[in-house]
Amino acid sequence: MKKYRIFGRVRIYELLILFAIINVSSLFFMFVQSFQFRVIHFLLLTISLVFAIYYFFSYITSENKRVKKQIFEDELLGLYYSSDNFNHQEADVLTKMSGGSRTSKKLSSNVISYFDTYNSDSQLAFAEVFGSDSVIYDYSKKAKKKLQRKYQISPYIYRKSKNGIYDISYEYFQLFRSSEQQFKWTLEVLRIFDGDRQSCREFDLIRLYNFSRIITHINLFGNNESIYKYKFLEYLVVFYYKAVKISKVSLGCLSLPEICRRLIDIWIGSL
Repeated sequence: MKKYRIFGRVRIYELLILFAIINVSSLFFMFVQSFQFRVIHFLLLTISLVFAIYYFFSYITSENKRVKKQIFEDELLGLYYSSDNFNHQEADVLTKMSGGSRTSKKLSSNVISYFDTYNSDSQLAFAEVFGSDSVIYDYSKKAKKKLQRKYQISPYIYRKSKNGIYDISYEYFQLFRSSEQQFKWTLEVLRIFDGDRQSCREFDLIRLYNFSRIITHINLFGNNESIYKYKFLEYLVVFYYKAVKISKVSLGCLSLPEICRRLIDIWIGSL
């Protein structure tokens, strides 16, 4: 709440201090007999009371979406930006990730420690922070302008397939490397970026690319005992079958040599 700004400029914390001063000052000015002064002071106290009530119900007793969004932006934006650098990890090269670079900013310990707990609340937050509706994938003019003004960079552009499946973000993989719940969040991110199976049952290359990048990070940075147990592999193999499953319709759009070449490239990248 100390950082949240209204109208893009005024910190709400500063308004709280201002209205606190008005309320305290009323104790000292209550003996002033001037009618005009009393009217002005009464109006200020009334405005202060209205603000206090609004603040209580809008920012304390319920979650405020604008506050949450600004927190997400402060934590997530400015980690990566678009550039001509293609010096990616091997799996990212083979899956043809866009050019980009990493800034000196890192995912904060606040985010990492929060997602070290796995429950219904953290699941919902995970979908908001790293899912396809995250601020990470917001490329609107307003978002670009804000990023340019605050960090002097352009956003890293993640691909989106015709089925609405995005590339899993580098921001998520920063969390994965430090998380104590690698087992849980790996399956959760695969579920989120699997797409709606009711509307996109056909083969999707981005889905396959995402699975490959996930496997690469498990091989390189997997450090939880749970990911080496049969239960994790039992769940993981389901997403593998979904990623490589090609219907007759999709098969007709790709030549057999092309399919083989892509699968081999991705398999090599995951080693």
